[in-house]
Amino acid sequence: MEELDEADVQDWLSSFECGRNPDIEEFLRRRAIPHEKSFKSRTYLLVDVASMSSGRPTILAFFSLAIHIMNVPDPISNSLHKRLHGLYFSKDVKLRALPCYLIGQLGKDDRYPERTTGDELLKKACQTVLGAQHAVGGRFIKIDCEDIPALVDLYQRNGFRAVQNDVSSGLLEMVLFF
Repeated sequence: MEELDEADVQDWLSSFECGRNPDIEEFLRRRAIPHEKSFKSRTYLLVDVASMSSGRPTILAFFSLAIHIMNVPDPISNSLHKRLHGLYFSKDVKLRALPCYLIGQLGKDDRYPERTTGDELLKKACQTVLGAQHAVGGRFIKIDCEDIPALVDLYQRNGFRAVQNDVSSGLLEMVLFF
């Protein structure tokens, strides 16, 4: 984005279509640039290499990553609590807020479903986080998802496990440990 005019980037991002999940489309079209500028998150685009010479590459998919604080509930098993907390785990002292990496958004353009799979996109996001984890540490990646069997299956297939349902958002919180 630093090398391009913001209006051109905005126009380019506005071409992304995700009718299955309007929030995904809305994020890329309206919130990705403000989040970048405020250092709230980073958005990574998967583009069609062949379209690069046109000056307006085709966006096939994207994901956004952020640093996050996960609030851990009281009724949680000791084994999961220990996994989340790590070295300084104590049965007597249960921390409620844990730092983690967040995959905030993950989406594919409806027009190019065969160009990348959800598994491939998720793996790219996790590999990107792994680079940060090697540099600064961290115990896990969190993702919030709708409790839809196909989505839950995608994340479970890739090593994520359900931790809790967020009452305020209605989303299922899932984590992947390093």
